[in-house]
Amino acid sequence: FSTVLTQLGFEATEYADVHENCGGPKPEALKAAFMKGDEIPSKLRNQAIRAARSCDVRYFATGYMNVSAPQKDSVSGKIKVMVAVNGMVWDISKKLPRKVGSVGPVQAFGLADDQDSARREALRHAASAAGQAIANQLASKSIR
Repeated sequence: FSTVLTQLGFEATEYADVHENCGGPKPEALKAAFMKGDEIPSKLRNQAIRAARSCDVRYFATGYMNVSAPQKDSVSGKIKVMVAVNGMVWDISKKLPRKVGSVGPVQAFGLADDQDSARREALRHAASAAGQAIANQLASKSIR
């Protein structure tokens, strides 16, 4: 997702760098929260946003994906994996975060001889489409 945004001219910073330099919840805590549901609890999200603000970050993005169990494709005989990606971008420059972009679920599938390759292929397609959709929304608002 961030690779696509970077390729389209946006500057992305990994949250791990925010955590290391400005505090906030550990990246593992955010990942664990997404594993339990499709949203980060508000207290955890606010802690992460405060840390990002203290690092002079203006936009804060989150995203999550759902990956299906691998199954055999009836046409090709290969392994097929479905992925759905959701993403949101907030402007955190003011006291209250404002959502400036949202996408999802963007669905894609991957076909390959093994499940890991099929999963990577599905993730690549879904992340690319979601990143492009977010970039288009931000560009339409003159956000760079």
